[in-house]
Amino acid sequence: MLSRYPLLALALLAACSPAERAPDGPQEPSRVIEYPPYRGVVLVTIDTLRADHVSMHGYLRKTTPFLDELAERSVVFENAQASMPFTGPSHSSMLTGLHPFQHKVMVNGQTLSPEIPNVAKAFRDAGYRTSAFVSTGFLRSVTKSFDEVSLGKRSGRETVEQAVQWAQELEPGTPFFMWIHLFNVHEWEIENPNKDRRPELAEGSFPLAPDAWYDYLAKHHGWPMVQATDPFPEFTWDTNRRIISSRETLLETVDRYDAQIQYTDASVRLLFNKLSEVIGEDPALWLITSDHGEGLGSHRYKGHSGQIFQEQLHVPLLVFQQPALTPRRVSGVVSLVDVAPTLTAGLDPQPPAWESLSLWPLILGEQSGFSRPAFAQRSPVGTAGDVFALIHEGHKYLYRAKHQDAYYDLTQDPQELNSTPDAPGAEPTRAMLHAQLKALDWSVDGQDTDISDLPEDILQELKALGYVE
Repeated sequence: MLSRYPLLALALLAACSPAERAPDGPQEPSRVIEYPPYRGVVLVTIDTLRADHVSMHGYLRKTTPFLDELAERSVVFENAQASMPFTGPSHSSMLTGLHPFQHKVMVNGQTLSPEIPNVAKAFRDAGYRTSAFVSTGFLRSVTKSFDEVSLGKRSGRETVEQAVQWAQELEPGTPFFMWIHLFNVHEWEIENPNKDRRPELAEGSFPLAPDAWYDYLAKHHGWPMVQATDPFPEFTWDTNRRIISSRETLLETVDRYDAQIQYTDASVRLLFNKLSEVIGEDPALWLITSDHGEGLGSHRYKGHSGQIFQEQLHVPLLVFQQPALTPRRVSGVVSLVDVAPTLTAGLDPQPPAWESLSLWPLILGEQSGFSRPAFAQRSPVGTAGDVFALIHEGHKYLYRAKHQDAYYDLTQDPQELNSTPDAPGAEPTRAMLHAQLKALDWSVDGQDTDISDLPEDILQELKALGYVE
């Protein structure tokens, strides 16, 4: 039987715009991209960071001053999409270039098979030392191919310090690939007197007067547009049926979330500065992104794993190289499944062909006509109605197995407040999504979500995080 994976590339090609499809007749050979021999390749993932709370992407509050500075010397992807808003599955997609139902990590705690081609194995085969410094315990299940793994429930600064120490102890000149995972933003809800785990907002973090700040956030999130003196329309926003009954609760939510982003941005600055001292003038590559976003009251929902609106899927993605790249902003839709072929593009030997696409033609500004849809799915599947999304050129279509489909014109309705599945623009996007589902031969059958055999410490961590009842 033929593998289903090559069909993914065919489905994506069929969905590309005419500008990207190959013309008829003889073609000029594509230019061979020359990659420097990187001394250090660093993947940084900031858990639960939605793109529209990053000042690098235009958010009014200065949440990411370091990333803002680095963006001036980098390539920034303005429309990167997660494949699933769930930590383990999304990271597995970044490491393998596969969608969750392909690599089989469907829920947190499930093991990513080391037999599947992955980024760590590709770097190890090319002579690199590989390491993963992870700020949770349950992600150990996706780190089987790394030489060195350090994990545990800890702050971003603690994770960074361990990663830096490992790099400093390498033999001079040793090439390395490092994955650093930072979890503080995910912990925005935690009540903890330890200020290191509950950072405060930096001074000057309120760019508008209180009423204007609420109005800005309400428009940003699709919250109720009510004045401070008006009755607040109560709504529940999580499985515990907690009620949001005031503007102040929503503002406090954002303050907590943004404070954790500022803290994590400072951790990334420390990591960058310390590793730059180790690497020196040698070539280096950095890719900084997030696994998924967070609801924060958008669509009257707090979290991430139960929805696939843009607040869950749209994430920051930045690529920095030494020697310097030409700074640019890329507006086309890309997917986190593209991380694996992008990181490994210059390796010798080259890993087996990835199912996803390298972003290097976009990084180098050589594919201005790029137009490819991003495919995503909700997790867990098979429970409240399987939901799949396809985002393409300002259009988004949601396929719901047990409910009415939804369509959003993101150019006119970026908050996805008004579904118009009968609009003329819906049909082409719907056809792309269904063609891709058919090509991928997806079904609920065979999608294992059982985690009953996980180690007790991992189960307890997942329960504490609200992933397991």
